[in-house]
Amino acid sequence: AGRSMDGSYWRDTFAESLRISSAWAAEQTRTETVLAALLEFHSRLVLLGPMAYRVRPEPFGALLRADVDGDGALAVGALRARHERGRDNLHRALRGSMDKFCTLQLELAQLHGRVWDRYS
Repeated sequence: AGRSMDGSYWRDTFAESLRISSAWAAEQTRTETVLAALLEFHSRLVLLGPMAYRVRPEPFGALLRADVDGDGALAVGALRARHERGRDNLHRALRGSMDKFCTLQLELAQLHGRVWDRYS
């Protein structure tokens, strides 16, 4: 009876460990994607700096042509504001990932503690 109990115990323990490990890997992939997007948004925000369209107008051609006041500030400013909101959303997503990693780390520590208590 002890062997079957140990067998089912280890099966359940390894299944839980695999679930946590898979969730960690998925969150890591998600976090890498968010970080890549954050770097892209940062580079765009540098390009969309307050006077960038005057210093280097080539990347803003379509925006400048569509800007009704002829200055470019409105169109570029609106685009910058959208990118700032996107950056803020990405920061929130990273904080959510940190929370998820903390939860998974706690789950793994609890699993380890249960095994340790049972066999020490």
